[in-house]
Amino acid sequence: MKTAIRSLLFTAVLATGNALGANLVTNGSFEQGPPIPGRLLTINAPDGSTLPGWTVASNDLEIVTNVEWPAADGSRSIDLNGVTNASMYQDVGGLNVGSSYLLSFALSGNPYVNGDPVGTADNVKNLRVSIAGVSTDLEFDVAPYHWPTPALVPNMGWRTENMIFVATNATERLLFASLDPFNSTRGPAIDNVSVTLVPEPAVLWLAAAWAVAPRWRRTVASRPK
Repeated sequence: MKTAIRSLLFTAVLATGNALGANLVTNGSFEQGPPIPGRLLTINAPDGSTLPGWTVASNDLEIVTNVEWPAADGSRSIDLNGVTNASMYQDVGGLNVGSSYLLSFALSGNPYVNGDPVGTADNVKNLRVSIAGVSTDLEFDVAPYHWPTPALVPNMGWRTENMIFVATNATERLLFASLDPFNSTRGPAIDNVSVTLVPEPAVLWLAAAWAVAPRWRRTVASRPK
C-alpha cells in the first residue's frame, strides 16, 4: 500500500504544472557512443571516453542494444555485470547548493538463465546507487522475466526508481555499482537516468512520496567510497 501511495504521489507531481527542471545528466539513456552492430559492447575499467558522460570505474560492464533486450528508453541500456561486477559514475554539474533534486532511473536485470555459474541464486539482482552523500541498495527479481537464449527478450519489466537529494556541492558524483557476485555475468540493468531540479511546492509532495516508501527509508547516509 505504501509503495502504491508513493507511486501515485510521484505521478501526481509530475503531472502538475510544477514542472521539473531540465535533465542535468549527460547521456542518461546511453544512446551516445560508438556504433554497436550486434547485441552488446563490453567496456573495461578504467574508461572515461567510450560512453560519453560516464566513467567505468571498476571491472567491466556492457552496453546492451535492442538486439539483446528492449531498453527502457531509446535502443541501449547498461548491464552492470560484464564478466565481473562493475561500477560507473558521472559527475553531475550545474547544481544549486541547498536545492532539492530528483534522481530517476529505470531498473531491471539480465534475465538469461543458461550458462550462469551462479545459477538460480542469481535471480535477484543487486544495485547500489549513491549521490550527494546518500547511498541506497536496491533489488530486482528477474524470475518473472527469464529468457533461455541470448535473443530479443519480450519483457524486461523495467521499474522506475525515484530518489530525492539535496545538493551540497555544485557538482555531485552519481555512482551506480553492481553488488552481484564477482563472477556473475548477468547483473542489474539500468537506463533512462535523469537528475532534475525540483521546484517548490513540488518538493513537499515528493518528500511525502519518499517518506512513505519503505525501500528509501532504509537508505543509509554515507559518502560513496
